[in-house]
Amino acid sequence: MKYPSSRFGFVNCIARAWVVLAVLCVARLGRPGTRLGLLPTGIAVVVLIMWILAAISLFSAASQSRVHLLLGTTFAVCPFLIAFISAPLFFSFLWILKDLAPTRLRWAGAGAGFAAGAIGALVYTLHCPELATPFIATWYLLGMLIPTAIGAWLGPRLLRW
Repeated sequence: MKYPSSRFGFVNCIARAWVVLAVLCVARLGRPGTRLGLLPTGIAVVVLIMWILAAISLFSAASQSRVHLLLGTTFAVCPFLIAFISAPLFFSFLWILKDLAPTRLRWAGAGAGFAAGAIGALVYTLHCPELATPFIATWYLLGMLIPTAIGAWLGPRLLRW
């Protein structure tokens, strides 16, 4: 299947924005006393833009194609594949953070999970046949939130010094 380059470029651009913002968050969370500044707001803005574009896409589509735009054919496996792809990166981020001096352990773990999930989502865009904005806004984000939640849970246990 040939992807329209403009849509694939947009999806890749959103995924890159998540990666850059998430990795910057991890870098700041690894240093004691460093504030996150506007980075969480930037992540929220990217998510909000995705949701707005997904809503526009859903409401402008024909009613019989809305379910396919949202669910596609891979909705049941997409979040888990993104989380699986991000697992090695997740443990790498935790290992790096352990050598630094994070003071907000839950946030540092969640940041490691979100950064790994964002990179996993970026890698997954190269192989996923689903490029509809509602699909990405829902299932890719859920795939990124799985390692984020695991990181928030593991952070206080693994990042203590």
